Amino acid sequence: MTDIDKFLADCKRHIKRYREEAGTGYDGLIASEKIAELFASWRKDLGDVPKSLAEYWGTEYIASSSELQDEPTREHLDWLACLLEFLEGEHSSFECFSKKDWETIRDCINYEAEVLPVDILTTLMSTLLEKQVL
Repeated sequence: MTDIDKFLADCKRHIKRYREEAGTGYDGLIASEKIAELFASWRKDLGDVPKSLAEYWGTEYIASSSELQDEPTREHLDWLACLLEFLEGEHSSFECFSKKDWETIRDCINYEAEVLPVDILTTLMSTLLEKQVL
């Protein structure tokens, strides 16, 4: 099982537990906030980058959803998994990100650049350069 698979399994487990606890009062916004916290805790070595990007995910993809009772959807979890792949320096096509997503990712990385380990920063910047968002 890869880190990404484990992350997605943890997300599903958190959502299932929250659905059971909430019963008919399930709130997709609250469930998504819990997933955002899980995501942010996954890469603590990257300063506030994961937290900032998780907040962006919540605002851009979850809060704007017309069907909050179904959030987070598999598609939105896959977006976070793709983001985790990027933060871990894994090679992927990253087709899940829009131009706006790439710009936000770039801005978060730039803002935290001073506190990121140089090797990680170099890998992230290389991908940003490859995606032509630098």
